Amino acid sequence: MKRLCLFLCALSLAAQPADLEKRLDEKISSTLTKFGAPSVSVAVVRAGRLYYAKAFGMADLASKRPADVQTRYAVGSISKQFTAAAILLLQEQGKISLEDPVAKYFPNLTRATDITIRQLLSHTSGYEDYAPQDYIIPEWTEPTTPMAVMDRWAEKPLNFEPGTKWQYSNTNYVLAGAIFEKASGKPLVEFLREKIFQPLGMQTATDWPPGNRKTPRPIPVMPSARLVRRNVRPLDGISRPGNWP
Repeated sequence: MKRLCLFLCALSLAAQPADLEKRLDEKISSTLTKFGAPSVSVAVVRAGRLYYAKAFGMADLASKRPADVQTRYAVGSISKQFTAAAILLLQEQGKISLEDPVAKYFPNLTRATDITIRQLLSHTSGYEDYAPQDYIIPEWTEPTTPMAVMDRWAEKPLNFEPGTKWQYSNTNYVLAGAIFEKASGKPLVEFLREKIFQPLGMQTATDWPPGNRKTPRPIPVMPSARLVRRNVRPLDGISRPGNWP
């Protein structure tokens, strides 16, 4: 997909509006087939004007429902920047500090007195990543809760001393989101909608299912928004947890 993005940038600058749509259609369709991604939506904007907007592939493979320009996508780890922004906004209000220890909010987690919110946001806490794989595993399709993830992964021994190394960890941001909600007394998505989504006109950005906070659901923070690929092994240097398939 990186190659596709680079191609689109070059193509949008070089092609004329008359042949832009045809060239994009051909390139996007062939790239989608080559990489096996289920669907993609593409828009090209030039000088503030929308020149091209089209979706390709299937929004639902089981029912063979085609994607369209209204198809909504799980944003994966792009959500992390919004979580960090929410915590910074809360710090401006004096309700939280990046130097607060995790123990202030969840004292039972491993080394909670030694790990700060800043270290969670910067991936320097030492908490093990609950989703290190570069592909989807069956466990991620099962309903769960942030607390269940924290109980399982943030009560394990640390991978390294806090602040001494950097290691990407989705567990950090599940915990950061939980800390935000405890400090603010407000659901994270509700705060984001009020302070960021609505002011920016992001009308369809929300959690899923919308407003359903009673029923456990799949955690919406997936591994780095990576593509799901067939027949792949864990990334070099990253081992899967021993009790996972």
